Formats: sequence, C-alpha cells, structure tokens
Amino acid sequence: MKTDSFLDILYSLCLEELPQVGCDDHRQEVMVNLIYDFMVTRFKCVARNSKRESLEKKRAASNSKKKQSKL
Repeated sequence: MKTDSFLDILYSLCLEELPQVGCDDHRQEVMVNLIYDFMVTRFKCVARNSKRESLEKKRAASNSKKKQSKL
C-alpha cells in the first residue's frame, strides 16, 4: 500500500459523481462523514490483514526452524 493511499482515494472520489445522500442543508456533512467512516474502516481491515499475513509468515519460519533443529 502506498503511503498516500488515503489522499489517492479522496482524489478519485472527487472526480466521480457520487449519488447524493441527505437533504440539501446537510448533504455535504453527511457525505463527508460517510466517506471518512468508510475509508477508516477499510484501512483498518487492510492493516489487520497485513498484520495477519506477517504473523503467518513468522510462524511458518519459526515452525520450519523447529523442524530443522529436530533433525
């Protein structure tokens, strides 16, 4: 994942014509909050999956070392 992924997503959303949510008075606030909440949730999932993959690789390497030492 690139370090500026958050900004890349925001920029791409600005280029898209998204369906509008909410009344005219609150539309901008509602849309900003929805997009922000989605992005935060998405990045948490990406971080969790990345951490999980890293731990699985470490476990596999550790198990391999244990097997080698037993031989």
